Amino acid sequence: MIETPGHAIDHLSFLNRETGQLFTGDLYCQEKTKVVLREESIPSLIHSLKTVLTYDFEEVFCCHAGYLKNGRSALQRKLEYLGNLQGNILKLHEAGDSPSEIKAKLFPKKYPIIFFSSGEWDSLHIINSVIQEQSLSV
Repeated sequence: MIETPGHAIDHLSFLNRETGQLFTGDLYCQEKTKVVLREESIPSLIHSLKTVLTYDFEEVFCCHAGYLKNGRSALQRKLEYLGNLQGNILKLHEAGDSPSEIKAKLFPKKYPIIFFSSGEWDSLHIINSVIQEQSLSV
């Protein structure tokens, strides 16, 4: 059992050390995250990805994406994407852009789930989680 907060504060992933299979629950979902739930934390998700990548595994079983034969590579690509995204958010924020302005620049597409979930799922939550974490560490 590996604690992997990010999607939820109590999120867990499970590693079968004998087979090298990692069961990630909602840790992966997809490589390029575009919307998240209001309570999700991108900085926590980045930390969790770094944590699981310290273990020996190749195959990943994800609740959303299913079986990922080259799961380690997929998790590494997601980590790289989120790290770059976090850096871009912080640069725009430091330049004086508001969260809404950052969203318009980084996530110009209007995802239907934002409307259908009444904003519970939104790209804005990605931005806010990064900015809030930065504010806490200053």
